[in-house]
Amino acid sequence: MEIPKPKPPAFSQENVRVVEFSVAQSCYGVSIDQVKEIISANIMTAPVPDALPAIDGAINLRGKILPLINLAKFLHAAEEKVGRIIISEFGQGMFGFGVSDVVKLHMVSPEDISVPTDLLQAREGYVLGIAKIEGRIIYLLSLEKIARTISA
Repeated sequence: MEIPKPKPPAFSQENVRVVEFSVAQSCYGVSIDQVKEIISANIMTAPVPDALPAIDGAINLRGKILPLINLAKFLHAAEEKVGRIIISEFGQGMFGFGVSDVVKLHMVSPEDISVPTDLLQAREGYVLGIAKIEGRIIYLLSLEKIARTISA
């Protein structure tokens, strides 16, 4: 007898606001709820000794020091210059996520979001869904799970 896997949380019946961004010429998105602000990458980065490869360093954002996670490195994509930084805040602190560019804010219908199959899911489970937006496939990420994966 096969034990069914627990289903990931379903998306609400309301439209979801998704911030689309690019990383190494691929499209990703996050719920606007995960975004505190978006800043230019023209900010000084201090190296972190003996840091994981995905950590580009630390940044000083208005007096708060936070790690800068390079999503291209984390996703094992071809490295590209970080052009924007998505700032997120979770229970364990604030994080910066370096991306190539922030493209657009979309209103996405729940019918256009599907739960990723095992073959389309990352080992750490940071892909929340797959959205079909303007004929393209956009992976919806959990920045919190990415931060937890790196922090673990």
